[in-house]
Amino acid sequence: MEVMHLFALTKTRFRLHSPMTGAFVIWSNLIRRLIVHIPSFARLFIVSMTEILTTPTVLDLSADVYREAVSQWLLHLFQGGAPWRQGRIKHDIDECRSLVVGECVASPNVWSAQVAKSLTHHEDADEEFKIRWEVLVDSLVLMDDDDDDDDDNDEDVVADEMCDCTA
Repeated sequence: MEVMHLFALTKTRFRLHSPMTGAFVIWSNLIRRLIVHIPSFARLFIVSMTEILTTPTVLDLSADVYREAVSQWLLHLFQGGAPWRQGRIKHDIDECRSLVVGECVASPNVWSAQVAKSLTHHEDADEEFKIRWEVLVDSLVLMDDDDDDDDDNDEDVVADEMCDCTA
């Protein structure tokens, strides 16, 4: 199953910030079964989602909708409830945590910074993991906040230029 199909089925009619609760209910059991029965599935699935999340794109709202969905799925897998936090599934998913955070730090965008911060600061993250990643992730989040401030000012300039205040 191509990862994009999963998100196409769950986000096509949604806009940014749409809840993914329904998609989690529909797909979580299948994904959990695939992880249980196919040893390499968890890693392949998480790596595929991370690639979608961190691949640079031109300004494209539909790509942002997919990236938001991917970020929500990653957080659901890493931080979700009982089905994800048991036995080998927990081990397989936790094994990928550093890989995901590393890719998010290496290829920052709004969604990857959000995922990296959530994974680093989550209660399930062990102390060694937090020590290794917190400084990098926190600086990434601060850089993203600074970029947002600049973007806000740029939007104001563009809005002022577009406004015909003489009318």
